[in-house]
Parts: sequence; structure tokens; C-alpha cells
Amino acid sequence: MNTVKRYLSLTFISLLTGLFTDCQNPNSQASQNDAPEVLTGTWTMVRESGGKYVLLDCGDGSETIVLTADSVLHKGIMEDAGSKIDHREIKVDTAVIYLDKTGTSYYKLIGSDKQSGISKWVIKEGDGLEIEKFFVDKTHLITIKKSKGTASDCGTTADAGDQVDGSFVIGNGNLTASIEGSNCISIRDKSGNMQFERCLEEGNIMALRKVKGDFLPLTFMSGPHSMDADFFLKGKEWVAKSVTFYKHTDNGDIKTTRAIDVSLSGFDFRNVAEKFD
Repeated sequence: MNTVKRYLSLTFISLLTGLFTDCQNPNSQASQNDAPEVLTGTWTMVRESGGKYVLLDCGDGSETIVLTADSVLHKGIMEDAGSKIDHREIKVDTAVIYLDKTGTSYYKLIGSDKQSGISKWVIKEGDGLEIEKFFVDKTHLITIKKSKGTASDCGTTADAGDQVDGSFVIGNGNLTASIEGSNCISIRDKSGNMQFERCLEEGNIMALRKVKGDFLPLTFMSGPHSMDADFFLKGKEWVAKSVTFYKHTDNGDIKTTRAIDVSLSGFDFRNVAEKFD
């Protein structure tokens, strides 16, 4: 009988010890909450005004960060910046997304608020200074109030030139291309009539390169790889005659340009990438 009691007592103590250890060690729960897939999605920049965070309307669209499992697309700055993720560092309340092996370029997400969906992001590019901004996740974006931005808020004056937005004027200005949702493109004429529209599969990212000319300069990203192509209007079809492919390896990107005919309406990242094997 004493042996049975002793066994039950030891078992009970072991259970209590395990429970106490789990409560004192939040790392297992934190690692699940901060898993890379939780961070993916679209984050929209907000600013503090009157003690609350608001979405400023400057008439040029919002600054966003589109984060996939392998890539980062920063939109709404002077030029859309797309980069492949080199590696990550996940801690209890901080996630750092490095764009290079040296750790000089990164996006650092600090202290995500589960209720508001707002996080502080520290952004650094190369030898530049760290820039702190606040972003809200897509789920909580609907809860953020919009506020009309002043000239000071939006960094413009009465003498300022054209504001930079998410659109791109092609050639002589008869056509304008726009990217929506990071994977859809639309092209309209001066009257606003739709001339072309196409969405890529989920997980693929498309960005406009700010290169002037009578053509449509696009960058495509899928996983760790990317490619550039310049599309010219031939009749009613947008066609590229060459593609530059950036294959990501452990030793850096391998850049290869080949003469390949590809249409924007039929573009498929995987099929084009296979032509570089």
C-alpha cells in the first residue's frame, strides 16, 4: 500500500512540475504565434494623430509592405522595392527579416499588438539609417479611421511636382498601368477605359519598374527567384522579346538574360523559369 501511495505521489509531483515549467516557459507558445506564415500578408502604414493611429489620405495611395514566405515588396515609397528574403530571426516579441547574408538590410517587426494589429517596423537598407514606422495588418485595417493628410503630413507643398503613386504612365501618356493587390495589373487609356487586365496566381508578386519608355517594365517574383521583362504593345497584345532571370542561390543571385518571346496575357512564372534550366 505504501508503495502505491509513493508511486501516486511521485506521479502527481511530476505533473505539477511539468505544468509549472510550461507556464514559466513562453517560448513554445511564442514560437507558434511568431511563425513566419503568421507574418505574411499586406501591412499598411499608419500614423499617430491625437493619441490614435490613423490612415492618412495623401491622394497617392497607402504605403504598404507585402510579405510572402520568401519575398518582401515595399510599395508606396519613391519606387516600389521588391526583395527576396535571405533569412529570418524569430524571437519572443521580435521578428527580423534579413534581405542579405551580412544583415545590413532588414525589416524588423517589434511588439505586435494582437488587439489592434499594429506593429512597429524598423527598416534599414544597406549603410542607411534605421527608419521607424508603424503598420497595421490586413485583418485590422478596417478598424483604422482615415484622415485627410495636410501638406506637412504628406510631404508636399503648393509648389511640389506630381505626386508619386502606384501607377505608371507608358510612353506618351496615352496609357497608364496600375498594380493592385501585388499580383494584379490593369492598363487604362486617358479616358479611364480598361484596355488590359490580368491577375497572377496567389503567391506571385508583380511590380512596376520606374523606367521611362514606350513599353511596360515589369518585375515578377515567385519564391526566392525573380525576373524582369519589358513588354511592348503589339496590336492588342503586350509582348516581351527577352527576359532577365535572377536565380537565388546560397552564394548570391545568378543573373541570366535570354531572348524569349512571352506575352503578358499568357505569362506563367514557372514555365518561363524552366526555359533557363
